[in-house]
Amino acid sequence: MNRFENKTVLITGGTSGFALEAAKTIANEGGRVAVTGHSDDHLEDARKALPEGSLVLKNDASDPGAVADLAKAVREKWDGIDGLWLNAGYGKFRPNQKNDAHFFDQMMNTNVREPVLQMAELMDDIKDGGAVLLSASVAPYLGQAQGAV
Repeated sequence: MNRFENKTVLITGGTSGFALEAAKTIANEGGRVAVTGHSDDHLEDARKALPEGSLVLKNDASDPGAVADLAKAVREKWDGIDGLWLNAGYGKFRPNQKNDAHFFDQMMNTNVREPVLQMAELMDDIKDGGAVLLSASVAPYLGQAQGAV
């Protein structure tokens, strides 16, 4: 079955975990895929796991300047995308009493600000009939209060 034939999907935070598995499925089912990440090890793993022609981009979801770089890289390769999965996220667990402004800003920048900015920058690149998927944390559902910073 080639559900993704002639489809192009960008997955932020797609260099590991279930997002990388999804990227492999998309590619195996005829799609073109781009994934982003910031860990050199995960980027290398994704390059090995995905077929030639896939985009594996180093992109820090906490850096507001990275949004333009991401959009430029995708536009240079493709004439639009059919799917945008905003999956990049950050979680670090420690006692709430240890939270400070820097820690809070880092989490908010990665998990809230950047997906909003990425979506704003890339909306015009989504083809008619395309879709946007936003991932969110499961921490509140698992009773991980530290994850709900």
